[in-house]
Amino acid sequence: MPPAARADSGVLTVSVPADAKVYVNGKATTSTGSVRHYVSRGLRNGYKYGYEVRVEVQREGRVVEEFKTVEMRAGETNRLAFNLSKPAEVTTTLTIKTPENAKVTLAGAETSSTGPVRVFSTKQLSPGQTWSDYTVQVAWEQNGQEFVKEQTISLTAGDVRTLEFVADEAKVASAQ
Repeated sequence: MPPAARADSGVLTVSVPADAKVYVNGKATTSTGSVRHYVSRGLRNGYKYGYEVRVEVQREGRVVEEFKTVEMRAGETNRLAFNLSKPAEVTTTLTIKTPENAKVTLAGAETSSTGPVRVFSTKQLSPGQTWSDYTVQVAWEQNGQEFVKEQTISLTAGDVRTLEFVADEAKVASAQ
């Protein structure tokens, strides 16, 4: 049962997953459970007071957060409900332009894709997460000569990147 709002206070009742962390105006709260009550004292009649509530939970190894704002006046009781389930999925895309017969290896795993333009997408990166030192290796044969080129990059969730691997024309010409 929420505490009753007095003439100089406001009560905010927040429904959240039981394991959630709740922040009010950027400050972590210490209450626990699926229904939490926050009392704001010293409110003056005739004024509106704004509160930003941020709730975060861990889901599938990722932090999921949601923000809501509420206005309150002295003597009022307000409710907010948060239902955080799965993290927002972000697609990260890497396009590789390469000779058609090339073998492409991403982070040590050879891919089975073919063609001169290859598009790789993933939703495994959480918002804000980065794969550092991500190595892309491309190997192909051209005019009897073997080429292997490698590039190490960082991929951040939501990135759309394009890499191009081509033979050094001077080497191809001298091999003929």
